Amino acid sequence: MVSPWIGVAGYAVAAGTGFFRMYNNRHWLTDVLTGAGIGILSTQAAYWLYPTITKTFFRKRYKNIFVSP
Repeated sequence: MVSPWIGVAGYAVAAGTGFFRMYNNRHWLTDVLTGAGIGILSTQAAYWLYPTITKTFFRKRYKNIFVSP
């Protein structure tokens, strides 16, 4: 189980970055909101597509794989 604080920290860093980009006149509010929307939708699409991609391309389950240089 993943700690919910990881998500909170991620959103806090993203919000802070967006705020400081607007504060320094590097982006407008619409740019920041569009970027946030694209990021959220991309993450949701990845969670939705992951089981399908895994079943389609990686049918064999290999256990105890170890790679070393």
